[in-house]
Amino acid sequence: MTAPDWARVRAILDAAYDQPAERREAFVTAQAGADAALRDEVLALLAAEAGAGAFLAGTRVGPAAELAPLAAEPPTRTVIGPWRVVRVLGRGGMGAVYLAERPAGDLTLRAAVKLVAGADRDDVLRRFAVERRILASLEHPGIARLLDGGTTDDGLPYFALEYVDGTPITTHVRERGLDLAARLRLFLRVADAVAFAHRRLVVHRDLKPANILVDGDGTPKLLDFGIAKVLDPTDRGTPSTVTAQGWMTPAWASPEQLRGEPATTSTDVYALGLLLYELLADAPAIPTTDPVASAQARLEGAVTRPSTVVARETASDAGRRAAALRGDLDTIVLTALAVDPARRYAAVADLAAEIARYLDGRPILARPDTIGYRTSKFVRRHRWAVGFAAVAVLALLGGLGLALRGQQRARAAEAEARTSAATSDRVSEFMVGLFRVADPGESRGNAVTARELLDRGAADIDRLTDAPDVQTRLRGTMARAYGELGLYERQGALLAQDLADVQARRGPASVEALAIQAQLATAVMRRGDYARARDLAEAAVAGFDRLTAPPARELALALTQAGIGQWQTGDLPTAQARLERAMAVYDTATDKDPRDQLRVVGNLAILHVQQDDAAGARPLYARALALATAAYGAESPQVAITYNNLAALELRDRRPEAARDNHRKALAIRRAILPAGHPDIAESLSNLGEAERQLGRFDEARRFTEEAWAARRARFGDEHVVPASSESNLGQILLQQGDRVAARPRFVHAAAVFEKTLGPDHPTLAYTLGGLARLEQEDGHLDRAEALLRRALTIRAAKLGVTHADTVETRGDLAAVLRARGQSAAAAALLAPAPR
Repeated sequence: MTAPDWARVRAILDAAYDQPAERREAFVTAQAGADAALRDEVLALLAAEAGAGAFLAGTRVGPAAELAPLAAEPPTRTVIGPWRVVRVLGRGGMGAVYLAERPAGDLTLRAAVKLVAGADRDDVLRRFAVERRILASLEHPGIARLLDGGTTDDGLPYFALEYVDGTPITTHVRERGLDLAARLRLFLRVADAVAFAHRRLVVHRDLKPANILVDGDGTPKLLDFGIAKVLDPTDRGTPSTVTAQGWMTPAWASPEQLRGEPATTSTDVYALGLLLYELLADAPAIPTTDPVASAQARLEGAVTRPSTVVARETASDAGRRAAALRGDLDTIVLTALAVDPARRYAAVADLAAEIARYLDGRPILARPDTIGYRTSKFVRRHRWAVGFAAVAVLALLGGLGLALRGQQRARAAEAEARTSAATSDRVSEFMVGLFRVADPGESRGNAVTARELLDRGAADIDRLTDAPDVQTRLRGTMARAYGELGLYERQGALLAQDLADVQARRGPASVEALAIQAQLATAVMRRGDYARARDLAEAAVAGFDRLTAPPARELALALTQAGIGQWQTGDLPTAQARLERAMAVYDTATDKDPRDQLRVVGNLAILHVQQDDAAGARPLYARALALATAAYGAESPQVAITYNNLAALELRDRRPEAARDNHRKALAIRRAILPAGHPDIAESLSNLGEAERQLGRFDEARRFTEEAWAARRARFGDEHVVPASSESNLGQILLQQGDRVAARPRFVHAAAVFEKTLGPDHPTLAYTLGGLARLEQEDGHLDRAEALLRRALTIRAAKLGVTHADTVETRGDLAAVLRARGQSAAAAALLAPAPR
């Protein structure tokens, strides 16, 4: 399609405004003659100016907009299906949207109910059905979900959406005075919702601030899929070529939409680029006062850099804000706003990854590579690690100097010095080679991330076959770095390789091999393979016990991991014995490290909580918090872990408000210092969701839990115990919200994963069985509920003891089911005190 002559567009458009509305189309057609592109462009701009027939602010432009409007919906409607109308939220050519309510147990649900105004237009009814179908497939914490649907008594179709009482995202960031980082993190949550829709083959096509509302808790919600496009061309039930009708909001349309071309996921990338621009600059990327100039600017790519716009402001902080945008953020925005879709980010996930790289201080991919640029990014991102490496190298060099000065003492000292020199040289050579990947000649123009540097270094270690001690040292350092990044598979692979090498050189019973084995148990534990981690750690403990004088720190680490493994696999008494012994080893060690002590004290406190010993746990938590703050500082991952674990104690003590406060502290620290998607962030989200559930704040609980579940599934997959725990929690929340249909598959899948990975008699499985039993009870299947609760009771009594709170709770649930089945005597016997 040839681009129209913009001078002629403006001239015909100006003249068309002087014509009566009913004659404008004929006038434009006559003026354009055989130039169909010119005719369609002027008609589109006329329709945009008039705001023709929008449903929930989506504007339809193009010749199809001239179809006759639907019959108006009477203003007196008070009931829509089971929903009681509170007030009208908005009206459009397709119908109306109402704020409505309906009772749900002790709660009152609120919804935005969409109702078609009339049933005499097949295309509108098809759009309505498509939107309802799309929403039913999009269950995501960042998308307003479908609650209900049906037809009214007089035959009009409707559906009820989650009502979002919020403000447009651009208004929200200005009113709250959010800083740059907070705006970017909010944008990432929007991008995650859009990417989720794309994975379901849905393009929104109308992304704009009015369709992205932020609620009182700061959660963005994506609205209005009324003009969304389904990408699957094999789906005959949806109009995959609906773009020919030209549905869009002109001020937020992409160049390809303006040209009348089919919308793709790149269309949403462009709209997100416009949104990101406005979030950063507090100004639109393209002026909208003149529709012709606006469209021309987008088609020509005439977009001013956000930093330039901010620099023109008269505010006192304009210079500082412009400097923050200059460089990476300018580049990210302009890449998203490229006229040619092929030059934009290939997917929303790629755009989000660039933002995450910026927030993490890593090089972005869209920026040309230079050694200085990537080196500065690496140092800023890893200032502690780089400082540590520099200190390590200096220490090696210093050790070399000392050894050389002692040459005259003995030949053995001279040999040691030479060995130290060789080690130092090899470490230095290795570090230089590692950073050489930042050279564009080496990287061939590709940006290099910290992960890529680690992968390159891990591969290069294998080449140091003539220096096995250097290999061991470097593998240990690399493994710790992988662990800090949450890359537990890579951490475990390096340690396993290191263990095999050291066992072959020094023997499996050597101190070095046993120490690495304990470290490997830690990595395996983080991946959720608790039984293997337990066995590795127990074997290391046994090996240390055979030594005459085992090193205290290494022995205590092995004991700690053995204790955690025993606990995770259900043997709480053995777990406590291991952890108490580890604490005793640390307390008597001469070279004690508060960081090592923190690990065992914190885990021992958790174990006391698990065994209903709150009195024993509280002093341990106080000690853990003091150790973490002294060793790492108030805003550190270790302090976040302690807050997280302290919250578990508060939940056990039936103090969900205090638990929620501690989980919020942990989440705030983790979001501030960890990269997006880190497993610890997901852990805090999951735990915060459980606290909100116990407070009866089910909407908030569901939001946090769904976010945690999505993050954990993305990292670990569907058949892993970690995401399954979030899925089980989500089932509990859905059940308490009254959505038994949605809760059932969550419980069933989680139970299957737990039984497969943890075994048929694990307490975590019992928790999920209890939830599934409550669901069966509410569905009237009392026999199934009884069977599930009997199994859960057997597990808990055997693993936790008959007096444990969880066991007592399960016994009470089973008694209630027995009474409902008319077995009052059996219920009474179940609750009778045990004979003494």
